[in-house]
Amino acid sequence: GYGLADVEQGRSVDPGETLFAIGSVSKAITAGAVMQLVERGQLRLDEPVDSYLRSMQIGDRCSGAVTTAHLLTHTAGFDERVIGAFVRSPDQLIPLGQYVARDLPPCIRPPGQEMSYCNHCYSLAGLVVEEVSSQPFERYIEDNLFYPLDMRHSSFRQPLPERLDALRATGYIFAPDVRPAPQVYLNFFPTGGAWASGEDMGRLMVGLLQGGGADQPA
Repeated sequence: GYGLADVEQGRSVDPGETLFAIGSVSKAITAGAVMQLVERGQLRLDEPVDSYLRSMQIGDRCSGAVTTAHLLTHTAGFDERVIGAFVRSPDQLIPLGQYVARDLPPCIRPPGQEMSYCNHCYSLAGLVVEEVSSQPFERYIEDNLFYPLDMRHSSFRQPLPERLDALRATGYIFAPDVRPAPQVYLNFFPTGGAWASGEDMGRLMVGLLQGGGADQPA
């Protein structure tokens, strides 16, 4: 909520409007969407993921059934690799179901045995949200989390809508001097592709802590 959103232009951060790439904090939003579907009786955490998927199947990649609970707790057993997950332009993106079917890593341990950080678990979780809700993932999040919580400066869309893109903070790297970082786009965007303002993240926290209520506590 402070500092410069763009160093060269001297543009200050506005905690209510400036969008930041929130990276893997996006997983909390994806998990929230999954748990909404559980609350609504459309999804069971202990049910094999394949029973909800139409565009692809995990099949025999793993020695046992992978459940939605395994996905949320990083215990599905998949190897971790991100080759092909990041691209430089939106026209290089492919649909989520196509990406997961193409690049889902093999299992290297039985599901439920060990916890190991798992980006592709959340790609699959996002695909489950899409297929159970019959909506694109980013649209489901808008209709069921962002809009109800009045998170008007948050989005999973790639590229960002023009209105929001104009409010995006510029990222920087040392290479070796400080310079703007190239923007990347994520094929596995439910795992780390969200943009949000600081105030919107506060609204998300309040909503999660108050059972989905968007009002600030007294």
